[in-house]
Amino acid sequence: MPTLGTAVAAIRGDLNRDSTFDARIQEAIVNALRFYRARRYGFNTKRKTITVTGEFTSLTANFIEIDYAKLEVGQRLKPLVERTYTWLNETKLDESLSSEPVWYAIQERNLRLYPPPDQTYSVQIHFLYDIGSTISLSTSDSTTTNAWLDEGYEVIRLHATVEVLEMYIDGPEAQAKADRLRLREMEAERELKRRANREQSSGSIRGKM
Repeated sequence: MPTLGTAVAAIRGDLNRDSTFDARIQEAIVNALRFYRARRYGFNTKRKTITVTGEFTSLTANFIEIDYAKLEVGQRLKPLVERTYTWLNETKLDESLSSEPVWYAIQERNLRLYPPPDQTYSVQIHFLYDIGSTISLSTSDSTTTNAWLDEGYEVIRLHATVEVLEMYIDGPEAQAKADRLRLREMEAERELKRRANREQSSGSIRGKM
């Protein structure tokens, strides 16, 4: 699995530059991770079971977007119906009401259930999450890596290289190379999407619980 250090070195080699470019290359890698973070692929979705005891339950800091939520009722999984938090506000007319939840919304990085649960429940959620947070502008550990530098490596490498060419090196030759690499980046992303769609259609689930 490539590390941050090897990714920086590879891009430096592609650009035929020396180590004085490393800080700018690392910045471009971080920007590439931010650019792609909210796009759904096979390696950045996760299934997790959480315990809920009240109307609001905090979600993890790396949560981006939910796909579905299912309430565990005995041996049965009951799909919860997604609504907006505005709809829940308008529906909630009795502060004392509690029952088996039917609807849910995401509000301020919280899972909100309605009616508020009348007991402790387990909720199974499938969601998109941010795996790029282990790499930042201040990351110096050459062993640092994550799934973006494994399965998503080609996309991140190409996107970062294009950024350095266009915004740092500049010039007609740099722009021409950036244009060629952008086409390769688009092809690489299409392959990631194809694999993600295949996993979804086959019913397989990636990511740790």
